[in-house]
Amino acid sequence: MIVDILPDLSPATAIPRRPYESDGRREEAFAEPDESAMEQSSFEEPTEPSYKIHEEGTNKGLPKLTDGLGFCFSKKAISKSTYTWRCTSRPSGNPCKAIVKQKKNPLLDCLLNYDNVDFTFVPHDQENPHNHPPDFGNQHRVEIFRETKKACVEQKFTDPREILFAEMKKRKSLEGRDMPDVDLATRRLRYKRAKVMPAGNRTSSMEK
Repeated sequence: MIVDILPDLSPATAIPRRPYESDGRREEAFAEPDESAMEQSSFEEPTEPSYKIHEEGTNKGLPKLTDGLGFCFSKKAISKSTYTWRCTSRPSGNPCKAIVKQKKNPLLDCLLNYDNVDFTFVPHDQENPHNHPPDFGNQHRVEIFRETKKACVEQKFTDPREILFAEMKKRKSLEGRDMPDVDLATRRLRYKRAKVMPAGNRTSSMEK
């Protein structure tokens, strides 16, 4: 009979895969951080300042001060006894007036040798420390961006996005809120790389 010669059309039995069997992908495949996991990370809002000076922390390669409370400061003025920092949030018409005064030791470089007690915070006004909300985790992002800028110049043919993830991976204790905006950071890195590339290669560098 015709029925007898037809092959068995019942569903195929699934063959169990060995735990470490390759599925055709590289073992160390490049993967982006899990956004949902980033959002779920625990976070406690800091209440006490922890000042840190970051060499080449600004876009222009100048020192930047972070207070661990979500605020950044750049150089305002220097005197014999004081280094004055001002808040970097300075939109036209409504700049934040908060400053930090750092006591200087005349025998030491105040950008390298300092203690938390050397800093005195002066608020924006009597009611508000700042006139804008904090950006928690910026003390980590300043350093991530500084290191990735250097790497993008040295590794001219590596995707800036991949460089960014490699730098983030080094920081095991990085919390979700501390991570940079990946798309924004990648665009900034491409722009920085394009500025140091020869004129003929700038377009291709911006596209990488």
